[in-house]
Amino acid sequence: MLGPLLPSLMRRWSLSDSQAGALFTAQFLMAVVGSLLVVWLMRHFRAWHLLLVGYCLCGTGVLGLAAPSWHWGFAGACLSGFGLGLINPTANLSSASLMPGEPAKAINLLNFFFSIGATLAPPVIAGFVDRDLSAWFPLALSISMLGGTAIASRYFVADFEGSGGSKDAAAQRPHRFRFAALSMTMLFIYVGVEVASGGWTPTYIQRVAGADVVLAAAAPAALWGAVLVSRLATVWILRFASVAAVLVSGIGLTLAGSVCILLLPSPTVVIAGIAIIGLGLGPIFANTLAYFLEHYGKGANHLSGLLFAAGGVGGGLLPLLIGELSDATGSLRLALWSIPASAVVMFAVLAALTRARPGRNATSHLNGTPG
Repeated sequence: MLGPLLPSLMRRWSLSDSQAGALFTAQFLMAVVGSLLVVWLMRHFRAWHLLLVGYCLCGTGVLGLAAPSWHWGFAGACLSGFGLGLINPTANLSSASLMPGEPAKAINLLNFFFSIGATLAPPVIAGFVDRDLSAWFPLALSISMLGGTAIASRYFVADFEGSGGSKDAAAQRPHRFRFAALSMTMLFIYVGVEVASGGWTPTYIQRVAGADVVLAAAAPAALWGAVLVSRLATVWILRFASVAAVLVSGIGLTLAGSVCILLLPSPTVVIAGIAIIGLGLGPIFANTLAYFLEHYGKGANHLSGLLFAAGGVGGGLLPLLIGELSDATGSLRLALWSIPASAVVMFAVLAALTRARPGRNATSHLNGTPG
């Protein structure tokens, strides 16, 4: 929601690029706090309790974006971010518990439905903005969150169950620590790239490519529409390809799309490039989490809150970094080169992740071969 609303918020509140980037930082750093608390809360509360509280916090927080002051908007971003920090781990782990043998399929399906809302929101927001009613969209969203979505959490949410894997040998502990750290790094970079791509491209396509407000809103719609398609397709692709192969393809598409929009900044090419980024980003989150749940072993569910926290830090820092670089260099286009650079780093992290997975190292140890 922040991305499509960002140009109108910047005009209404007279924000600089770095102040605008701080809204993403506030939202995602508070999501980190929520994700870290989930590690403890899931041991004491049922999943639907956490989702109910999370949606109520989000519904209250988005009201800040309708306020006339940037300070209220910042506070609202913090509150909604905390709610998201409760919602994301809870929903994903509840989904994985429904298919403990195939967590990748369950998590991809859940994130497919998440993507429906993210795809529909930008054109709806564009309609509000085009009629000079941008302050009313947060009000409408708040009502839906505080109403139907929160109530539905009570009746359609599975409770937490065991981890996806079963390997828990003491000899694997160093490998498990390295594997967890690399998984956290992967999600740190991924969420940063996703938020930066969806958040800054509406401003980029207006400022650099000369698009109007309506076309600018099509940028995140193209991103999330492609994410929607790729997440649904991944459920079928996983019948024939490994999770690691899906991740390699996703990172490659993200790199290609981000380079495309920066080298050829015309509105048509930028929209096409953003769609390519969306196709690449779609499967990365769900399959990284599933990869972790499948290979880490006992305790993966409780530790996975740290993965969401790492992702929240990335989502808060990379958009802020882009805003700061844009202000410092006077070029948003130059600052956005952070996105393809991040994709290259993801390739390196994935290579290390596949070597560090506990199952692989345990097998290598038993066979007397190096890990």
